[in-house]
Amino acid sequence: MLAFAIAASKSGKLPTSLDWGDGEALAKLTEDIAFRRGIGNLLAEGVKRTAEQMGAVDIAVHVKGLEPAGYDPRVLKGMALNYAIGYRGADHLATMAYALDIPGKFGGADYLGPEKIEAIIHMENVAAVMDSLVLCKFGRDAYDAYPGGRFYDVTAQLLTWVTGEEWKGADVKEVAERIVLLNRILNVKMGVDPRQDDLPASLKKPLVFEGKVKKIDEKELKEALRHYYTLRGWDERGVPTGDIVKRLLPELVG
Repeated sequence: MLAFAIAASKSGKLPTSLDWGDGEALAKLTEDIAFRRGIGNLLAEGVKRTAEQMGAVDIAVHVKGLEPAGYDPRVLKGMALNYAIGYRGADHLATMAYALDIPGKFGGADYLGPEKIEAIIHMENVAAVMDSLVLCKFGRDAYDAYPGGRFYDVTAQLLTWVTGEEWKGADVKEVAERIVLLNRILNVKMGVDPRQDDLPASLKKPLVFEGKVKKIDEKELKEALRHYYTLRGWDERGVPTGDIVKRLLPELVG
């Protein structure tokens, strides 16, 4: 929110003077937002609503109303898909794709092809399970969470110990897929479609990182989304098909 306020100030759309590094002014603005004082009353609405009210949508950085964390999708391509499909919006923990990008796994940080997309789907499933079990995602290594690992078997064993019921890795994987599917169904019901599965204009502008120009390729992102939808069993609009719903959530059919 503070970054947006600075950008809005520099563009003349926010009637106050703010700049990067002005710690005292930003600390005061933080308090004003918390107590909804002065301009803080508007900024307390978050980036999406504030931008719409002040006519600054072109500089607003959010997906589905949630502002992203510090992982730039122009440098970490897996995060482009992560932010676009996150059911809560630009949530870096939706798939933890940065943990694939930063170490250069599954094609590297500049790659957004099938290998990376398949890995992201796995990590999205893992994230759903970790959220449900209330496990810290910094512990993903301890739970062998990466593609090819034993995450489902490990968490099945934990569930067996804790509940006294017999769990198998396949059971956990199916629950993960059900969670992701149900989240999507709820989002579609609330109006989410490929227009919302996208990145803000500000993040599509090129930047220079380590002496190289980095940018989001619009065609590459759309192709990644199409491939993601297909692998999930959704149609080209990102709507789950009847077949996948019948298989994973039969209780919703009929």
